[in-house]
Amino acid sequence: MITIRRLSFLFLAMFLLGFYFGPKVSANFLSPGSAEDPLVTQKWVDQYVAEAFSPIRERIASANLKLEGLGALITKIENRSRPTIILTVGSVKGFVDDLEYTLDAAPFIVSGRILLPLRFVGEAFGVDFAWDHNAKSVAYQSPEGKVILTIGEKTAQLGKNQVALDVSGTIVAGRTFVPLRFIGESLGAKVTWYGEKKQAVLK
Repeated sequence: MITIRRLSFLFLAMFLLGFYFGPKVSANFLSPGSAEDPLVTQKWVDQYVAEAFSPIRERIASANLKLEGLGALITKIENRSRPTIILTVGSVKGFVDDLEYTLDAAPFIVSGRILLPLRFVGEAFGVDFAWDHNAKSVAYQSPEGKVILTIGEKTAQLGKNQVALDVSGTIVAGRTFVPLRFIGESLGAKVTWYGEKKQAVLK
């Protein structure tokens, strides 16, 4: 029994002497960005970034899909709510979604461009036109911003930009006539001209 205790103390003493006075052993781990192994570091960083940002990228992609779907839905609703207007040069009859209306004056052509009564445009598109008698200008809101069209001038304000007109607005027999294509397109409508019928269709 005494011999076993002596051996135990001997082994313990040898272990302690080796621990305190023996060679030091330490574990060296490569830290990100170390010069010892830059390839591993780059791979580690790429993997970390991919794993960390993967959920965010998936959320962004999902949000983009939802926004695209919402945009398509808004466009569809706008197309449904926008009326189809048919006007014939020289005729006071106009059609809005197959309903016949009588214009104050018939549209006419100047330099190959159709001019039509401003009042009918406002009623057909549901747009409020503000007429400035002193400046002889008409203002209204469009999807691209505020529009100001001055009678007799071949430029118009469209949002923050000045746009050239092929023909200016005019006043005939007390009625204000405005360029059909510019008014229609500024309100987001597509204008189609049928020369054989002398008809313009907006939708």
